[in-house]
Amino acid sequence: MPFRLFRTFLNNEKTIQQLSESVPVRLAAKAIVRGMKQVEEKVEKIDVGKKLNRLKSLYEEEYQKALKK
Repeated sequence: MPFRLFRTFLNNEKTIQQLSESVPVRLAAKAIVRGMKQVEEKVEKIDVGKKLNRLKSLYEEEYQKALKK
C-alpha cells in the first residue's frame, strides 16, 4: 500500500518538477556529477596500455624461465 501511494505520487509531473527545483535534490545532483567527473579524470590519467605491456613482458619472462627448467 505505501509503495503504491509513493509510486502514484512520483508519477505526477508537477511533483517531479517541484522536486527537481528543490535545493536538496539539486545539491545531490551536483555532487553526483562532480564525483563522476573526478572518476573520469582519474581513469583517463591511468595509462592502461603501459601497464598491460609490462604485465605481458613479465608473463613472457616467467614463461621462458619455466620452459628452461
